[in-house]
Formats: sequence, structure tokens, C-alpha cells
Amino acid sequence: MTFQKMIKEYDYKGKVVYTAGVQQAMEEDKFGFGKDVLGAVMRFNNLDFGDLCEEDNLANMLAIKSGLEDDRVVAKYNTCEDPIYIIAEKYSENEVIVTILFTHEY
Repeated sequence: MTFQKMIKEYDYKGKVVYTAGVQQAMEEDKFGFGKDVLGAVMRFNNLDFGDLCEEDNLANMLAIKSGLEDDRVVAKYNTCEDPIYIIAEKYSENEVIVTILFTHEY
């Protein structure tokens, strides 16, 4: 099951937000950072959570299986700038918010 299928299955509406640091790096886009972020989002959508240990990957799958009831999904990806996290959390009964941030901004 992809993350998008999970959102549809639970009838969630989702929104993607990112930090000012990520926004600035995408606007400057000196080394293809925007392309790296897009690639990371595509990997995230396909349940490839990047550079995580087996335990964290399992926790993500359990969170998805529960519909993000009491947990969130966290992924980490290397980019041409700095590593980023993509974090998905249940925001309200039908909404999921996905946040993209540099790991040093956490």
C-alpha cells in the first residue's frame, strides 16, 4: 500500500508544508535541491523511508496500518544540500499534514 492509497483509504485530506529553510533552498536551487525533494516525496509515497534503521521502518509501517491514530511516519533522505526529514502526522479527524524540513531544523 502506498502512502497515497492509505490517505485515500482513510478518506484523509492531506497538505504538504515545508520550513522556511527548505523553501529558501528550493528557491535558490543551486544544485538541484528541488529535484532531490521531489524524488524524496516520490520515495515516501512508495513507502521507501530512506535512511532509517529496520526498527524505524517497522514503526512507520505500524503507524500507517493504524491510520496514524497515535503515531506519525518519519523518513530521512540525503539531498545535495543537507539531509531532510519528511514527517506525516494526523492533523485532525480527516486531515494528514506532511512536513518537509532539514534534519538540523528538527
